[in-house]
Amino acid sequence: MNEVDIDVVVRGCSEELFYVSTDSPPDDLLSDGLLTVEFVQRCQKTRKLTLDGRFGPNHSVLLQEVLNFRLRHLRLNLGSINTILVFYGLPGTEKLSISGLSWEESCNDCDKGFSMHERMKIVLQDLNRTLPPSKWHTGRTTLHLSRPNAPPAVIRCLLLWPALLEELQLDCLTGLFPEMRWTTAEFESLFRIHPNSPKKIHINKLPCTAKYIPDFWSLPHLEHLQLVAHDISKDSPLNAVRKLAAPNLRRLTMDYGFGLGANVNPALFGSCHLRWLKEFISMLASELQMHILRRIRILYTPDPPTPGKGALTAWPWRRLDEAIKAASFCGIYLTCSKPTLTKQQWEMIAAMGIPRARVFDEDDELILETESQK
Repeated sequence: MNEVDIDVVVRGCSEELFYVSTDSPPDDLLSDGLLTVEFVQRCQKTRKLTLDGRFGPNHSVLLQEVLNFRLRHLRLNLGSINTILVFYGLPGTEKLSISGLSWEESCNDCDKGFSMHERMKIVLQDLNRTLPPSKWHTGRTTLHLSRPNAPPAVIRCLLLWPALLEELQLDCLTGLFPEMRWTTAEFESLFRIHPNSPKKIHINKLPCTAKYIPDFWSLPHLEHLQLVAHDISKDSPLNAVRKLAAPNLRRLTMDYGFGLGANVNPALFGSCHLRWLKEFISMLASELQMHILRRIRILYTPDPPTPGKGALTAWPWRRLDEAIKAASFCGIYLTCSKPTLTKQQWEMIAAMGIPRARVFDEDDELILETESQK
């Protein structure tokens, strides 16, 4: 690549640089090669950085150059704890996103004569020595952990680093080994690490061993909470209302996509979900002395119908319309994702190519029959 080519790319990367490191690098500008360090040296204006892959000793020169950046947002994908430690003390970084943390990879560097449980214990002891309480001072205010394959003690350590944590997002906390699995008490303890600073918390699917959502009423400055609807509805509506009684909580977002962030089965908001939501809204309105929560957002984007099926699901947003009306009556402002199809469009696609389409709701009640649309 010549000088002009590099200048063009550097100008385009003034805000974000994406580096990929794998065993077999793709044919990419930032593959391992002679130009990599030179390229990074020319990107000093970078404020958002994504490091994707596993980094080893052969990347030490490159990482040293990256440490000179004045980053605001750092994303680490598929990294080991060692990669995270390299960037631990980076000044000025406000937001840290860690996806796919590989604790097993970190433990594999230990003596193979130990069991996995013993190797985990050894690496955790090293981590605690590397980051004693005297170093819990980083300026990060936002932390996003996605699918970390690590035990609760490691996640707790990550949350201890920021001096003042205002935003926390946890996605799919799980683990491959028994030592990595969460109890309900361990999960709830995460929110007591920073009891006075969080303003926004997003939990994208509870750990499978945590049966219910945590209590949030003790977080005095929490303003916005996002939960997967399947998780919050494990509690009764009354218990859920009481757990959400944080004194400054103004907005609640409920994701009916089970945290998948993609299109979902239309049946995921059926009559049972409507009953729970309406009762939750009614309970919320009756607890005026406990709540200032008056805004609820529903995330719900069902899959479009499949043309040519005789037994069809009715237009799925009709129940949300009913929930919005019930909320309005109680003084609650309820909104939802914009429908991707009108009722007429939904039924037209569903009935396509069928002489007579029969439309059922999720309780197997016949709603209507439509003639074929050619």
